[in-house]
Amino acid sequence: MRRYLRRGVVIPALVFWFTASGICLGGAPEYMKLDAKIGMALEIKGTWDTGGVFVADEIQPLPRPRNPKLRGELTAVDVKAQTILIYGLTIAVTDETEFVRDGGANFSIKDLIPGRRVEVSCKVDSSGQWRARKIRAHGVKISDKIKGTISRVRIDGEAPDTISISGLLILLVRPTDISEPRSEHFDLERELFGDLARSRPSDLMRGWVLTDRLHVAADYRLNASDHDEYDLTTSVKTDLQTTEHQVRLGVGAYFNSSWRAFGMLRVLGRQHPLQERAEPPEKVEAHFLHLFLLYKPHNQGFAFQFGRQRMRDNREWLFDEYLDAARLYYYGHDRTRFELAVIRSRNAFKTKIQTWTDVVIRGTWYPIPENRLEAYVFARSDSDESRNRQPVWWGVRYLGQPNASISAWTDLAIMRGQDKGRSLRAWAFDVGATFQNPSIAYKPALTVGFAAASGGKSADKQTDHRFRQTGYEDNNARLGGVGRTKYYGNLLDPELSNLMVWTFAVAFRPLHRSSIEVLYHTYRQHTTDDDFSGSDLVDPPARPNGVSPDIGRGLDFVVRLPRLFDAVTFKWTLALFKPGEAFKPRQETAVLNKMVLRIAI
Repeated sequence: MRRYLRRGVVIPALVFWFTASGICLGGAPEYMKLDAKIGMALEIKGTWDTGGVFVADEIQPLPRPRNPKLRGELTAVDVKAQTILIYGLTIAVTDETEFVRDGGANFSIKDLIPGRRVEVSCKVDSSGQWRARKIRAHGVKISDKIKGTISRVRIDGEAPDTISISGLLILLVRPTDISEPRSEHFDLERELFGDLARSRPSDLMRGWVLTDRLHVAADYRLNASDHDEYDLTTSVKTDLQTTEHQVRLGVGAYFNSSWRAFGMLRVLGRQHPLQERAEPPEKVEAHFLHLFLLYKPHNQGFAFQFGRQRMRDNREWLFDEYLDAARLYYYGHDRTRFELAVIRSRNAFKTKIQTWTDVVIRGTWYPIPENRLEAYVFARSDSDESRNRQPVWWGVRYLGQPNASISAWTDLAIMRGQDKGRSLRAWAFDVGATFQNPSIAYKPALTVGFAAASGGKSADKQTDHRFRQTGYEDNNARLGGVGRTKYYGNLLDPELSNLMVWTFAVAFRPLHRSSIEVLYHTYRQHTTDDDFSGSDLVDPPARPNGVSPDIGRGLDFVVRLPRLFDAVTFKWTLALFKPGEAFKPRQETAVLNKMVLRIAI
């Protein structure tokens, strides 16, 4: 940060951004892209205004007309009249209404009280009377949402613009976002296949449709970073500044309803305005990030993908890498998903992974919406005889929302197999939760997490207890902000190996599509050692002394500014690491200052 402030980069950039944010509000509202029509089905997230209208924050088109479903807080309950009031609507409860709560047990309208959050599936008769078909009162998310079919449209680009779902008035405002349309299996397919989950190029919101079978998109990325005192001492000069320019060009081909292909070329140029390390010289390089073929029969619930592709899990605890792989998916059942993958990367971006062959089997079960349980087996064969690594990871994972205001995660893994003739007997876990109430101003969020992994060797050195992650991980996820961040620290960014990490984070969203996050980390070795895996520190000389397990503490500030023109994003990270007793006598604080600009077309 020190150098950037001296050069007048950060503050002018912030001023420009907020000025441009105000300017871009002067154009046509984004919701005009919706082209809303009577009979169109929508999913609408927003808030209920005391003035008697639902204010839309985000709208997503749905594939077919449907009966309304409301998620929100009950305003009134009339047991005698057998009605409930939500979003200003009086909804009749009949003998046919199904009530669902914990474990699927039944209950009645007598158990409902004003202020309780519910999800109500409804039917509207020809007279306009709303009737409840199903009421769920357990595990209801704290965000408000409406699903239904448009019955009236009043949109001309001038306030107030509204739509109506069977008499329920919805107000559209300038910050209202429009998300991409959804199809059956869309949520899962979008996670697995990205834009190729769409039926045709014309369904995409960005890029250029060249023909009815061909789509092209591009983006530019600028990463500028300043690394100070990464050797934890002023006696050695290892400071480094890096400016990286990336241009990505992606081409998607939709051959028919089942066959698709995608390729993405990245051209990358790297410069070092300040170079006090033996970093590679400045150069420009080009390579394919994606080059694969996808077979995905429409709404059949299975797919096959072959070629170079991005493998990524939700928390990037196992994967976030571009790899050559063959993957078979099955997701035809509402609550289960299976994946079999064989990975063999050639011309990989990381030299060490070029000799690996991995087989991954994963199964995922969704017990209730927004919650998933996953189990996996990950087996590796390394053809490098000097390492002779044959590790096997067995793991289980939970991701979801145990209640309306909590998002939680749990990762548990054991490591078995062989490494350099030694038996592997290692373990790791990562647990935590984010507490957030979107109904409070600035949507504050609090995150607490703890991760630990075993280390050390047996007395006879025949058994290795040091856990290692897969080598494909990035340890990146959302902790209450609008984007992902390094949850083990943006500066140290360690591998979870022979380590215990506490993380405490707070996040605020002061403006639409923006956030401010503050993260604090403590690091301690599980078994005292003079080796430390995955760190970005300069090693040597920044190496633990093997005497103390106290690695140190980290503090991160992450600012994401509002999106400009629905295409430009900006992120600024300031991270500090204060070394602990394990690094004595090297006790200087390391500083990372990083800015990321992305322009998507």
